[in-house]
Amino acid sequence: MPPSITQGVSNPLSVTVGQCDGSVYSGNVTVYIDYNQNGLFTDAGENVYTSATSPGSHIETGSITIPATAMTGLTRMRIVTSYNTVPSSINPCGTYSYGETEDYYINIAPVPTCPQPTALSLTTATTTTADIDWTA
Repeated sequence: MPPSITQGVSNPLSVTVGQCDGSVYSGNVTVYIDYNQNGLFTDAGENVYTSATSPGSHIETGSITIPATAMTGLTRMRIVTSYNTVPSSINPCGTYSYGETEDYYINIAPVPTCPQPTALSLTTATTTTADIDWTA
């Protein structure tokens, strides 16, 4: 089941980068989301994350915020890990010497009409009342 990702919300990203043949290569991660669902991944704003180049196996972490202009519903996300390649030269539909490209589906959900409060905290409470603080 594809994860649901809400427009306008910062969503965590975690990609495990491995190595092949026991060698240590310098690699990077580039993430694309086909916001307009035209299958290209090359339109403005669809490159949503590019990591710095890091050596060896590691977990790349970051965040992605889906714009309010993105189409809702099932949408493809492409993750490219490449080794010994300058991140700015990665093409989502191109080739590279070493690495991997994987496509996933995500479900882009619209901004809720009544957002959920966060950072709930109980200020005071009695047997019949409670004062609660939150961030809208």
